[in-house]
Amino acid sequence: MPRATHRVKDTGRSVIGYVIDQSFYTDDYVKENIELIENLSCDGQHRITEAFKLPELDYKAHIIGKRYQMICEQNPFVRDIQEELQRWKHEGLHQVLQLEGARQTGKTTELLKFAYRNYEYTVYVNLASDPYGFTEAVQNGCTPIELEKYCRRAKLPRFANSLNTILIIDEIQQDAAVYNAIRTLNGNLACDIAVTGSYLGRILGKKDFFLPAGSRA
Repeated sequence: MPRATHRVKDTGRSVIGYVIDQSFYTDDYVKENIELIENLSCDGQHRITEAFKLPELDYKAHIIGKRYQMICEQNPFVRDIQEELQRWKHEGLHQVLQLEGARQTGKTTELLKFAYRNYEYTVYVNLASDPYGFTEAVQNGCTPIELEKYCRRAKLPRFANSLNTILIIDEIQQDAAVYNAIRTLNGNLACDIAVTGSYLGRILGKKDFFLPAGSRA
């Protein structure tokens, strides 16, 4: 039977999940599967209790830090695009970043490297294969509440609507409704937003796609 080995807290010192058999799981996911974990249970107020006090890990340093290390080991080349991404972040203008190019050129990898290095929370959405309904979140108003619902469906930590979070929308050419909602998303959310897609130049002239004025490519 699986056992929790560490309690995981964010920079605000809130418990956001547990390490179980060397993998991180959100507290919501743990609650849904509490009967499968040997040393955790829920009390009468549906709060997670530990059979014995677990040691703590910092989410950014240990969970995200490990992901950053792994992606760098698998993709060791240092590309100039990282300097451009850093410049975009530090300008602090709250403009949407649009990264485009042909398939299999490393767009997603470079964005994830950047995200894991610079943010506590990364909400990654791939519109080519998204079983968690990001389009539904957009259609329901592009609000922080809808992003919170999406994160819960996607088994991600709670949505932190702050500059500690980056929302990455990949393969955005797959959904005109999401592309056309970029400006609304940027206006409603305090987090940074980056979008990427393949051959965007070929599709943006189509009638269903509109340039998101107020954002920056």
